[in-house]
Amino acid sequence: ESLALFGRTQELVGIVTHPESVGRERIACLLPNVGLAHRIGPHRLNVRIARTLAAQGLVSLRFDLSGIGDSRGSTTGANFLEQAIVDMRSAMDYLSGEMGIEKFVVFGICSGAANSYQLALADHRVVGVFMFDGFRYPSTQDRLTDIFARLRQMTMANRAIFFATKARLGLTRLLGKSSASIDASI
Repeated sequence: ESLALFGRTQELVGIVTHPESVGRERIACLLPNVGLAHRIGPHRLNVRIARTLAAQGLVSLRFDLSGIGDSRGSTTGANFLEQAIVDMRSAMDYLSGEMGIEKFVVFGICSGAANSYQLALADHRVVGVFMFDGFRYPSTQDRLTDIFARLRQMTMANRAIFFATKARLGLTRLLGKSSASIDASI
């Protein structure tokens, strides 16, 4: 493993995990930080992934985005997502310059999943994205699935309270009154 300083003014900090020999595919994995946690990832997950990938012949770079962990904050004035894309492109540029790698897979958790997705849309060098705990499209089916999952975990008494509360809220909206003015015996 080796320290990587990269970005426009070398403001970004990362760790490159090198395999004993690089595979024929010449693909590297980017492991950006998760939310406000720094580059090691939750429960050192990024470290374990990087070392497992190295055993399989893949280079990886786990790194902190601007203003997180050891990376200095950006002075560009870009919003968080725009800056995350700039930072991840800088990581790819670094590995391209140092090792000649031009294909990348990005592993993102939570906000890292959203950032990874946006990077894949913005840069053709991204050939794969692993997104965990990222997007969730709030559809009617999604809401119903969530409600049924919650109901399965409740006791019968709690289910009764749940339905009574929902009925009371529904009546409140329907009648346009405050919940305090609705007779509790309904």
